[in-house]
Amino acid sequence: MILDEILPHKNGCSHELTFWNGTLIVICHDLLATWTGVDCSTGS
Repeated sequence: MILDEILPHKNGCSHELTFWNGTLIVICHDLLATWTGVDCSTGS
């Protein structure tokens, strides 16, 4: 697996699974995703 990502979508959220030979995208109507911005420091 190269990528496993959940993103907001106009109909709820999308779950993208990317493999070497292809991609699977699932659109979920019964799960609502909300992203909130944050400030991350660049120092350790």
